[in-house]
Amino acid sequence: MFNFILDLIYPPRCIVCNNIFEFGTQKFLCDECKNLITPINSKRCEKCSRPIDFGNLCGICARTHEKVFFDKNFSLFIYDDVISDLIHRFKFKNHPAIGKGLSKIMANEINLDISQIDYIIPVPIHKARKRDRGFNQSEILAKNLAQKFQIPLRTDLLKRIRNTKPQWLLDFHERKRNLIGAFSCKNVSGKNIILLDDIFTTGTTINECSQMLKNAGANYILSLTLAITFKKL
Repeated sequence: MFNFILDLIYPPRCIVCNNIFEFGTQKFLCDECKNLITPINSKRCEKCSRPIDFGNLCGICARTHEKVFFDKNFSLFIYDDVISDLIHRFKFKNHPAIGKGLSKIMANEINLDISQIDYIIPVPIHKARKRDRGFNQSEILAKNLAQKFQIPLRTDLLKRIRNTKPQWLLDFHERKRNLIGAFSCKNVSGKNIILLDDIFTTGTTINECSQMLKNAGANYILSLTLAITFKKL
């Protein structure tokens, strides 16, 4: 009855175009908007998950010789105009409801075997940034995944202890220097972990967090992101 009343007062809407759904629907995207989002259905780079036409590595990973501490990255969508707009509104325009919708889409779309995963750990943000924003976007994305697959969501193990500049303002080399000493990690000896974030760009943040987790004893790290940047070479 409570949900019935809520649907009458706040009818469910598409998180992209805001059109109202029929009463009782559980969808978060209308069919038209869902077709605008670009899922990755093709062959993927075995390291970063970007779509490739042949071989095992994309051009970016083939040219990068930096040590990678996560075992695999898996991104669900290409970071296109629609996903970019949704994430921007979610993170910077104070629309956590969009994040909850995206989280449920992630939980519904993921097709990996994660039965051996012990913890889901969202990439942390500094307490000052969380205070300003009101939430950690990665934590919101992680919640429905944790609930659906009955995997503990742990926000106490990996911490951001230094308030760094936003990564998107920096180039590749600046991103690496920016994160030195930014994270701390408690003991995760022998654990298999999903490390969850919203966007995989250069992978610098994911890799720095993964290094801390591996140093703390993690056995396996699956980096899982909503979207990945991609430029056709």
